[in-house]
Amino acid sequence: MTIPEHTPYRFQPIHLHWLSVDVVAGAVVSHMAANRLPTGRTPINVWVTVILGLVVLSVYSLDHLLDNRRSEKPKTQRHQFNRQYESLVWRIVIGTF
Repeated sequence: MTIPEHTPYRFQPIHLHWLSVDVVAGAVVSHMAANRLPTGRTPINVWVTVILGLVVLSVYSLDHLLDNRRSEKPKTQRHQFNRQYESLVWRIVIGTF
């Protein structure tokens, strides 16, 4: 039995980590907490929070894509995932702009 070159994408929760969604969540939560300083009553600007999340996601995704430009074998499962689904990750990066 041979496995096709391009297997269809099937979501697994670990993919959120490999796409650095946990880092995005951390940046957004940290922004929201810091935004409340010093009075604890400062309103949160939703647009700034959304843009921050998109920028962090695009920077991390672009970094993973550029790491995979090397010809060597991927060192981690994250790099392997990003290499296998490179077109999907590029669509995510372009979609954040």
